[in-house]
Amino acid sequence: AEDAVTTTQDDEESASNASTTAAAEATPAAAKQKKAAAKVTTTAKAEDAVTTEQEDNCKYDSWGHWSKCDCKANKHQRQRSVKEGDDCGNELDPRRLEVADCVAECSDCKWADWADWGECSQSCGGGTQPRMRTIEAQVGKDGGKPCSGPITENQTCNEVGCPVHCEVGEFGEWSECYPFCSGLQNRTREIITEPANGGKPCVNLTISRTCGNFCMDCQVSDWSGWTHCSATCDGGIRNKTRTETYVQRKRSAATASSLLELGLSGWGYEKMLNVRCSEAHHAASGDKLTPEQAEELCSADETCAGLYDAGCRGAGVVLCRKGFTLELEQGSCAYTKKEIGQGDACDDNLSVSETCNVESCPMDCEMGDWTAWTTCDPFCNGTQTRSRIVVTKASNGGAACGNTTDIRDCSNVCVDCQWSDWTEFTVCSVSCEGGTQSRGRSIKVEPEGRGKNCTGNNSEVQQCGTGSCPVDCV
Repeated sequence: AEDAVTTTQDDEESASNASTTAAAEATPAAAKQKKAAAKVTTTAKAEDAVTTEQEDNCKYDSWGHWSKCDCKANKHQRQRSVKEGDDCGNELDPRRLEVADCVAECSDCKWADWADWGECSQSCGGGTQPRMRTIEAQVGKDGGKPCSGPITENQTCNEVGCPVHCEVGEFGEWSECYPFCSGLQNRTREIITEPANGGKPCVNLTISRTCGNFCMDCQVSDWSGWTHCSATCDGGIRNKTRTETYVQRKRSAATASSLLELGLSGWGYEKMLNVRCSEAHHAASGDKLTPEQAEELCSADETCAGLYDAGCRGAGVVLCRKGFTLELEQGSCAYTKKEIGQGDACDDNLSVSETCNVESCPMDCEMGDWTAWTTCDPFCNGTQTRSRIVVTKASNGGAACGNTTDIRDCSNVCVDCQWSDWTEFTVCSVSCEGGTQSRGRSIKVEPEGRGKNCTGNNSEVQQCGTGSCPVDCV
């Protein structure tokens, strides 16, 4: 009977060892498991022998098969029942229950690989996306470890900011036309929200359109012919002139309204030569205005229609009231006020001058003044001379020099004194015995110049009646 039991036990041990060996070889520590299994078998045989010796009064059935190795406790067991005998122990009695060491891997729960991440809950700005996994192998009946951890998990996704599209406000008012006469005007709108993260950009922040305003441009006439040269030689001056006028500028856009209709102002001043505005329309002003000052005042004065510059000197310009007429005044300037907007004002010269007849003039001989005549020699009737020097010799065909000396006959007043004839002698003062009688003369011609004076007396006395007086007979 013991041999039969032993054989049965050996068979069971072989089966157990085979099972243990197979389980051990399924793990990386196969050699270790096999060694442990051999130890279990050896222990079991020793116990069988002891049991047989101690249990003569009890008979047992053959040992049952070893239980599956407990992977947690690394133990397995087998049992047998009592065939005969009393007091043979209960089911836990070592004579009926045998426990041995063993090695086995537990059949733990095993997760399958994670599935791919699912769709993100947001396309931008940060969302979440899930993924799942399933249990590939459940916990074995041998009591392996259950699966731990979640069956699903989430991660953040699409954390890049969402595209922010540009947002703009309403267009503002149109800008002023530039250039004023014919150009472009713009209007703009502000950015309310700047684009970001690849959002739609801001477009058409500014739009333009063609525009135009009433404008007149200054135009000048062709030049007149040259005036006569002011000199025939040595460089003279000659002039030519032209006139100004304002002409409305042509534009492709519709004709603009007059600035006066638009409530704006833009004035130009058409200049004319050799005229003035009628004196009755001169505006009284104590200031001596330049043309620029006068234009500024006139542009701001609705009653002013022009300017007058006496002598065209650019000083003392007078404002002309509405209704003036133009009058001729040689050398003066008048300006007519014109509505021109921002057209091209008249700023060209209306008169130009140039030198002419620049060849040298013939130079006549220039002589100094004559000296005084010399004294007449002889004084009363002779000759006298005078002289002069050459100051500039004649050149370029000029008149030759004359004589440097001059002689002329001369005479002076030389009247000699002349006596008149003697008068008759007066009657003798006595008839006898010696008396006197006289006679006289006067200067007939007084001496002049260097004439001789009269010589002698102007009276003389002589004896008379020198005879004896008769003596009568007494």
